[in-house]
Amino acid sequence: MPVSGMTQDEARAALNARYAGALNAEIVMTFEGQSWSLKPQDIGVSVDVDAQLDRAWQLGREGTPAEQKEAISALKENPVDLDVTLSYDSAALRTLVEGIKAGIDRDPVNATMEIVEIAQFSYTDSSVGYRLDADGLIKQLETMIKEGKSGTIELEPEIVEPEISRESLENKTLLLGECTTTLATSGSKRTSNVNLALSYFNFMTVEPGET
Repeated sequence: MPVSGMTQDEARAALNARYAGALNAEIVMTFEGQSWSLKPQDIGVSVDVDAQLDRAWQLGREGTPAEQKEAISALKENPVDLDVTLSYDSAALRTLVEGIKAGIDRDPVNATMEIVEIAQFSYTDSSVGYRLDADGLIKQLETMIKEGKSGTIELEPEIVEPEISRESLENKTLLLGECTTTLATSGSKRTSNVNLALSYFNFMTVEPGET
């Protein structure tokens, strides 16, 4: 905002009016039906208008009258840009963002397979996980607050893929070999031994590379 030609009080009033709207601007963050709201006053945001006005007021007012005149002429050709500093409760902002992150982050879930009968399998589906960049969101919120922007941020966390998908399980579940034996003529002792032996590995899953 140009303040050339204004008194210090006029400049202060103009800047405070400008930032009054900015400090009340609401930012809404959304993700998959969830929403979170932030207003700058929630985290104690303030801007150093008075400090920057003091700096601006001293331009062209130091040195001898000749030096002041020269400085003022130079300012007409090359105006000075002064940036206000944004102050806020960083712990409060971090707590807010970490709460949002906790509501979004989740680990990916691998698909599973269970043998229910010979050559019959039951599967569960896999699902992706999410990781929200908390530091990136904090920087985005700081920028919006300083620029006095309101609006909606559609959060886009990193997608974490599961290691095992249902499709991969279905494709990799193969019959590698089979052996049959009859118990038709077996006595009770052999039948008992066969049942005992099978009980140790019946429906056991043997992963690739395992023995």
